[in-house]
Amino acid sequence: MKLSSKPTHLNILAISSSADLRQLQTQLHSASVQVTLETAHGFSEALAKISKGQPYQAVLVDQHLAEGKGLALLQQIREISAEQIVIIVSEADDLEAGLASLEAGAQDFIPRAELSVERLTRSILKSQLHSSLDRKLQQSLANAQNLSERDALTGLANRYLFDETLKVCLTNNRGKSTKLALFLFDLDRFKFINDSYGHVVGDRLLQQFSARMSTLLRPDEMFARLGGDEFALLVTNLRSDKPVSNIANRILRSLSDPFEIERHVLPVTTSIGIVVSPENGLSSEDLLKNADIAMYRAKKSGRNTFCFFSDDMQHHYHQQQTTELKLRQSIERNQFVLHYQPIVKCGQDSDQSIIGAEALLRWCEDGTSMRMPDKFLKVAEETGLMGAIGEWVIREACARLADIRAALDEQQRDEFCMSINVSPTQLTDGSVVTAIEEMIAEYNLPPQSLELELTETAFVEDAGMIEKSINAIAALGCRIALDDFGTGYSSIQHLQRFPISTVKIDRCLMPDPSQTGLASEPGAAMLSNSGGYLHTLALLKGLLAMLNSLQLTTTAEGVETEEHIKLCMKMGATRMQGWYYSKALPFEEFMIMLGNKSCNKAT
Repeated sequence: MKLSSKPTHLNILAISSSADLRQLQTQLHSASVQVTLETAHGFSEALAKISKGQPYQAVLVDQHLAEGKGLALLQQIREISAEQIVIIVSEADDLEAGLASLEAGAQDFIPRAELSVERLTRSILKSQLHSSLDRKLQQSLANAQNLSERDALTGLANRYLFDETLKVCLTNNRGKSTKLALFLFDLDRFKFINDSYGHVVGDRLLQQFSARMSTLLRPDEMFARLGGDEFALLVTNLRSDKPVSNIANRILRSLSDPFEIERHVLPVTTSIGIVVSPENGLSSEDLLKNADIAMYRAKKSGRNTFCFFSDDMQHHYHQQQTTELKLRQSIERNQFVLHYQPIVKCGQDSDQSIIGAEALLRWCEDGTSMRMPDKFLKVAEETGLMGAIGEWVIREACARLADIRAALDEQQRDEFCMSINVSPTQLTDGSVVTAIEEMIAEYNLPPQSLELELTETAFVEDAGMIEKSINAIAALGCRIALDDFGTGYSSIQHLQRFPISTVKIDRCLMPDPSQTGLASEPGAAMLSNSGGYLHTLALLKGLLAMLNSLQLTTTAEGVETEEHIKLCMKMGATRMQGWYYSKALPFEEFMIMLGNKSCNKAT
C-alpha cells in the first residue's frame, strides 16, 4: 500500500472488552472501507495473535485495560514487532496520558469519542509515513556510521575504528595479567605493482589480500586497513608472547601462493612490525608508532619477514628523525654544495689531461663543516627526501657543466663529461628522466656530456621500473656508468641487460704496490710477490681486457700512486680518477685546476 493511498480494507486488532468491541464495530462502520475487527481480551491473547505475524494495520489498545497496564502491554508489543502501529484509545482527551503513551512507543492517541474510520485511516497513514521516514533515517545513520568506521574498498575496519577499538582494549587490559599484540604490515613493493599494472589491479590486489587475511582471523582478532597498502591486526587476551610469532608466521605462509588478477600472476610478500603491550607501550599512539618502526626494520632486513620492536630501534628512530628534520631545513635553505673530482685521460702518450669530473654532494648544515654523503644519504633515502636532493644535484651539476663548457675550447668541450650519481629512489619513481631532459634543454647541453652513475644496489629495488628509467635516460643520449664494478655478484649480468657505456672499476681492485716493496715496473712487482698483489693484479688485468673487448669506456678509481698510473696505462684503462690527482674540490678550485693543460699530480 502506498503511503498516499487511502486503504479499502483495514485489519484491526482491538484489545478491549466485549462491550467495547460492539461500540468499536459501530464507530468503525464505513461504506467505503471494509473493516475486519479482531479482539483480544487480555495480555496473553493479544501477544499471541501479534506473535503469529498476522498483518494488522493497527492495534487498538485500551489505555485502562487490565487495571491501567495498557502501557506495559504496549512496550511488550514493541519488543515483538517494532513496526507494528499501535494506537491508544482513551475515554477522555487526557493530554498527559497521551504524551505518556507516545513516549512509550505508541504512534497515536485517540479519544474514544473521536474514533472513526476516517480518523483511524489518517492515523494509520501518518504512522506509516513516520515509520518509513524513521527507517530511512536509521539506515542513513547506519550508512554514515559504516562510512566512518569501514574502509570503502575492502570492507575492513578503517583507521578510526581500529584506533577506537585499540584504545578500549588498552583501557580494559589495565591491571590484568594478559597482553595484547599489534601487528602492522604493508605489501612489499606495492608501488611497483600499482605503477606497472595500474590502480585497478592494485585495488583488486588489496581486496584479495584483505579477503585472504580475513580467513586467518579468529573471533577475537581485529583486522583493519589503515590506508594505502598498510594494514593492522589486533590480538587480545594473550597469556604470553609465544603465540605472537606463530601468528606472524601464519600471515607470511598465507602469501606463499601468488594472487591472480586479470591474467596477471602477482607474487606478494609483506613485512610485519610487532609490538606487545604493556611492554612496548600503553597508549595507542605509542604502539602504532613503535609498530611502524619495527615494520621498517623488517623491510630493511630483506622483506617477507617480521620484527619485534625493541628499545634500540627507538633510539635509532629519534636519531633519524633529527637528521630528517635538519635535512628538510637544509633543502629549504639551500645548504648543499657540490665538489668536483677530476677524471683524467689515460693515454698511451702519457696525456693526463682532465676530460671529466664526478660531482660529489656535500652537506653544509652550519655553513662551515662539511658532512659527507655516507652520513646522511641513507636517511634521505629512507625518509623520501632523496628525490628533492637528487633533483637539486642534477640542476646544479648541469649548471656548472655549462660554465665549464663555456671555458673550454672546442676539442676539450667534445671530450669533457660530467658524472652524476643517481639513487635507486630517483630511478624508481622516474622523476630523474624528466629532470635530466629539462636540464639538457635549459642549459643547451649535448646529452653525451652527461654521465649518470649507478651502483649495483640500484638494480636490487624494483628492477622493472629502474630498467625503464635507465633505458629512457640512454634514449636521451646520456651515458650510463656502472660504478664500483667488481664488488658485486652480478655486475657482468648488468652489462648484458642494461645500456652501460662506462664501467668504473672499484678501488678495491687497484693493487697496493707497498705489498711488493717495489715502486717501478709492474712486471718486477709481479715477480717478487705471490700474495694479494698478484691476485688483485690478475683480476684487474682480466677485467680491463674483457671490458675493452666489449668496447666500453673504463675508469679506474682509487688511483693514488705513480705505480697505479703505470698499471692503468699498461693494461689499457680509458680514464683514471683518484687522490693522486686530486680530492673532490669546490667548483672554483676545480676550474683553476682545469686551466692546466695536463694534470700530473695534486699539489
